[in-house]
Amino acid sequence: MPLALADSETSVTSVAQSNCVVLSGHTSLETAYIQGDYPYGRRLRCQRKVWIETATKGSANGKMRFVAQTSNPKRTTLSWNKPHAGQYRDFMLMYINPENDHIETAGIDIYSVEEVKAFKDQWYHLLNEEQKAKLDEVERKTIAINSYWTQKTNLVAAAN
Repeated sequence: MPLALADSETSVTSVAQSNCVVLSGHTSLETAYIQGDYPYGRRLRCQRKVWIETATKGSANGKMRFVAQTSNPKRTTLSWNKPHAGQYRDFMLMYINPENDHIETAGIDIYSVEEVKAFKDQWYHLLNEEQKAKLDEVERKTIAINSYWTQKTNLVAAAN
């Protein structure tokens, strides 16, 4: 069984067997993971905050996206630039790539049962309980949607 290490609110779960570190608990600007030495242009260095945001209303309700915000090294005091958010996905996680120590994301949408199962096989053992529950929910939705459309397709094919 792989060794897993985690702390409380904002946890970093590291599984020794895969050398991959999944970041969890970083869900807002206040709980963001901070990278201390991040490139800003060609010569300057800055700090960068990164987190996974979950929408709470609108058409993207329940979906997740990656958000990053950099500090401005051209100013003498610490000031932060505008946050930049990515596209919404049905499930998303942040991890530290062990090959280059970069923060990367992995995510899926509910369109393909095979993709969801492959994603789950690759990442499930690295997730905390909250992330596992969300991924299980996405898998259930994907199966239900695909089942619905398979039935509709079969009805149309039978009618013709």
